[in-house]
Amino acid sequence: MNVIDQAAEILNKAIAEKASDIHLEAFQHKVQLRFRKDGQLCLFSEINKDAAQVLITRFKVMGSLDIANNRLPQDGKMKYKYHDRFIDLRFATLPTLHGEKIVIRILDQDTGLLSLEKINLPQKIAASLWGALSRNRGLFLVVGPTGSGKTTTL
Repeated sequence: MNVIDQAAEILNKAIAEKASDIHLEAFQHKVQLRFRKDGQLCLFSEINKDAAQVLITRFKVMGSLDIANNRLPQDGKMKYKYHDRFIDLRFATLPTLHGEKIVIRILDQDTGLLSLEKINLPQKIAASLWGALSRNRGLFLVVGPTGSGKTTTL
């Protein structure tokens, strides 16, 4: 299988499994391909270093990153066609001791919106949110680390 098909297969599998991220990370003797599902990293496969480098290069091309630069962190994005819809992908590379690492964030807008009652906010926070929403003006900030539910809340 060529690298273009291999990259598409990985993306399609991750999206089908509702993964939020794809991690391709080099260790001393291996490269792990992992999916983040429900906040947990799950091993998808291990790849030899040469094949992984070709795959990382393909992902960098997809994200409009500089393929010649593997010594500095880079960020990129693209819209990926999955079946009959488009999914936003965010690419982030980072040089590490054992080689370049890439993380692909999958931002699937079709996962469905939840009502405020169904996102399981603590009662005190939900009350504050309802109070802020009832005002005519003001600023309401939703902050937190990656994967903490900011987008789901909004």
